[in-house]
Amino acid sequence: MESRVLPGPGPGGLPGFDARALADYYFYPGEFDGAGTSIALVSLFGGYRRWDLETYFTAAFLPMPVIEDISVDGARNDPDRDPDANVGLTRDLEVLGSVAPGGRLRVYFAPNNEQGIVDGIGSAVFDSGSDASVICLSWEIPENDVDGMLVSSVQSDVQAATMQGLIVCAPSGATTPGEPPFFPGVLPDVLSCGATWAAAAGDQLVERPAQGAADLTSTSAIIPRPDWQADVGRGRRGRRDRGRLIPDVSCFAGGEQGLRCYVNGGWGSVCGSDAAACLWAGLLARIHQGTGRPWSPAFSLYTGLGQAGALTPPGGPADSAQKEWEPGVGWGTPHGERLLARLRA
Repeated sequence: MESRVLPGPGPGGLPGFDARALADYYFYPGEFDGAGTSIALVSLFGGYRRWDLETYFTAAFLPMPVIEDISVDGARNDPDRDPDANVGLTRDLEVLGSVAPGGRLRVYFAPNNEQGIVDGIGSAVFDSGSDASVICLSWEIPENDVDGMLVSSVQSDVQAATMQGLIVCAPSGATTPGEPPFFPGVLPDVLSCGATWAAAAGDQLVERPAQGAADLTSTSAIIPRPDWQADVGRGRRGRRDRGRLIPDVSCFAGGEQGLRCYVNGGWGSVCGSDAAACLWAGLLARIHQGTGRPWSPAFSLYTGLGQAGALTPPGGPADSAQKEWEPGVGWGTPHGERLLARLRA
């Protein structure tokens, strides 16, 4: 099967992949831009400078997205406290504002502790003024570093989000050998997003599973396997482990090049599995605009959409379809137009 070539670097010699080029690569529905939707982010560290965002979007010939800051437990946008911590949030805002430019971005600033995590997610879920469509939790914690009380509290909020029709995206972790599963990406009501990478193929780059990911069948040690995953991964190593399988889906997150961003006064290229969660969150905002109704992604992927070939194997041709769950990539990478058509049907 001939691989689809990843988009090349943008004009002007800027580093990294342009998020909009990746949206085209993944066939995001062109008639929708996320208008009328909002994406909630819970930020536990760092902040953003408006000047960085204005520079990025001016260079991209895009309007500045509507960004609203919400303080939780006294936390606020404080980009001067730790400039290194600004990279993740700034990159997230620039990616989401590029791939879902019509959406509203709401940033819930919360303290970087257990109470802050619970209150931050709870605020995003139950904020009556947000009208959120998607919640993007781009940070991660190794699941062996979280206690049962935190898991229970966050799971309760995520279940409430699902009941309200909110989709929660988070990185899965465990996409490279030795890497643990990530919380909250292991929770059953979260769309667990794995990372794919850019690999050299001659003088071009193609999308591939992260190195070693195809040999991993990653399961949670703290979350039991949901009923809708019971028949997934049979015959593979780890099939007797009854933990929740991850990831559900995958998306580009780095490799030889990462995603382009402008942060702390300069251009850069940032890799990380959290990028996959952001790209999926932006796509789902556009799909929500196109369908006008909520979607329960994890359950429906395993009970119908996945087997129907709604997604594509990493780097596969446009007409290729992945119809089985695979280690490291889940049900595959986005094909936005096909996914939207399946959901409309």
